[in-house]
Amino acid sequence: MRNLDSGETGSLPYDKLILATGADPVEPPIPGGQLGNVLRLKRGARRRRAPRAHGQRTCPFVVIIGGGLIGMEMTEAFTQCGSAVTVVEMMPQLLAMLDVEMAALVEKRMKQLGVKVMTSTKVEKLVGDADGKVTSVVTSAGELPAQLVLLSIGIKPNSSLAEAAGLEIGPTRGIVVDERMTTSDSDILAAGDCTEKRCTVSGQACFMPLGSVANKEGRVAGSNAVGVEDEFAGVLSTAALKVFDWNVGRTGLTELRRGSLGARS
Repeated sequence: MRNLDSGETGSLPYDKLILATGADPVEPPIPGGQLGNVLRLKRGARRRRAPRAHGQRTCPFVVIIGGGLIGMEMTEAFTQCGSAVTVVEMMPQLLAMLDVEMAALVEKRMKQLGVKVMTSTKVEKLVGDADGKVTSVVTSAGELPAQLVLLSIGIKPNSSLAEAAGLEIGPTRGIVVDERMTTSDSDILAAGDCTEKRCTVSGQACFMPLGSVANKEGRVAGSNAVGVEDEFAGVLSTAALKVFDWNVGRTGLTELRRGSLGARS
């Protein structure tokens, strides 16, 4: 281990170890991605602070890249701050977790409320001013003004530590665990967004980076680490969110048999 303040390194003995390293934002290779006022959101606290820090007076134009869960919720937050929001999504629909018909209804409602939605659109680069702050977003469908850009492409399991330790990593890049949240090392458990889930409908591996799931897994991992038997059966691929005045949810498999939220969350 390494102390991030002092830089000192050392080691701690353990009988049981629990990995809860969470997830990392997906970093798209977009030129200009390091400009000022380009946000990457990972934690809820930062989502709450962002609209206050970049409200109506400082960013009349906001571009959100990615139409997943976080992108949708931030669209509402910035709109309520008085910003003109454009959502740019490379896929043909918003919210890939939904069937096409449901996603179309969400898109229609967002447009009715003044949000500009651009699907099947690729972001080519971000342009900045002399001070290094973003001023516009160049897309395959034209250039958009932007005083603030939110990169919300998705998240991926932070399994690098587990992989370096030789633990089994699954096809979703999450840490493979059993019902007791035990990894391929019987003395190491893992829980949360860093782990791979099992869809109880299809029986296949999936990635469900949700706080409710992580909470349940953490309780199971903690119980088993101290000798109290407990199991986590898997997920039904249930997710829900609020989009302005609508509540949107899904459970089970979609028409395309998506049992995973994928990298977009």
